[in-house]
Amino acid sequence: MKEIRHIIDFYIKNNYSDGIKKNFVEWFTTGVDSSVKEQTLHSVWESTSASCDSTTLKAYQKLQFKICGTQNTSRRRVQLSKILKVAAIFILPLFTALLTYTITNRPIDVEFVECYVPFGETKQVLLSDSTVVNLNSGSLLVYPKTFAHTSSRNVHLNGEASFDVTKKGGQPFIVTARDLKIKVLGTEFSVHAYNNDKIQKTTLKSGRVDVFVAGYKYSPVSLEPNEQLVYDSESGVVRKILNVNTEKEYAWHDGSIVLEGASIHEIALCIERKYNTRVYVTSDKYDKARITARLSNEANIEELLSILSDLIPNLKYVIQSNNIYIN
Repeated sequence: MKEIRHIIDFYIKNNYSDGIKKNFVEWFTTGVDSSVKEQTLHSVWESTSASCDSTTLKAYQKLQFKICGTQNTSRRRVQLSKILKVAAIFILPLFTALLTYTITNRPIDVEFVECYVPFGETKQVLLSDSTVVNLNSGSLLVYPKTFAHTSSRNVHLNGEASFDVTKKGGQPFIVTARDLKIKVLGTEFSVHAYNNDKIQKTTLKSGRVDVFVAGYKYSPVSLEPNEQLVYDSESGVVRKILNVNTEKEYAWHDGSIVLEGASIHEIALCIERKYNTRVYVTSDKYDKARITARLSNEANIEELLSILSDLIPNLKYVIQSNNIYIN
């Protein structure tokens, strides 16, 4: 681990010939020790002192140019005007993914498009191949403007989305979302992979998918309709669940919130995304509570909190402007 950190740190701080740069990039983008490489890259990113303002783009471009030798050119562009509005934590995982894409697709001219959905909103995106993507609040999707002249249709997700993929023989559709990579030809499925959630999952509604989990020796895991793969990034446990109610996984399409054994902290994240507010849990006395419920899309934030106070005995909360304090 120390040797990998030393190699990356030394490369970032020095200049080398094109041959050495090429060898470094190819080594960096292999799957070997990917978690250590990403942790090291995260440390480098943090050392740039980038925040969500105009410096974010400059820091991103500098790091991108140093590692893969390219910035925003007319041949390969990543427009980040909207991403600057997003927490900088989004950029690093997508940078790693796009770096891999850049190397493995080096001969192809690619113009990327990004779609960020603010908290409190959802959005539908139509891709160039007629694939329909529904994005939940707080989600970021990065995809090529066109899939022409590529052997596969690659998109990158941070957040939650459902995909209705147009079938194109010989050109698989691949979704990379944190530690998950879902490969399909034509099917309908959902992905949940927010950067600040420990649980990552994909649920199949129709068709068939192969799911690759980073570092999981039994990958890929094949899913049939009404099956779900769940990955706990903290414990490293991968589970395949049968006979899933897929409608629950799509409930957010109409604004509903479905909770299944959710902790108070998971509920707080759901509230933040749906209502575009901040929730502060200032006590640990609710940590053991687990809530299973379906909350209507018509419920406003005060009605939702009132329901939660009925479900969790003695739960107290205070609303101050756009902040909620649970104490």
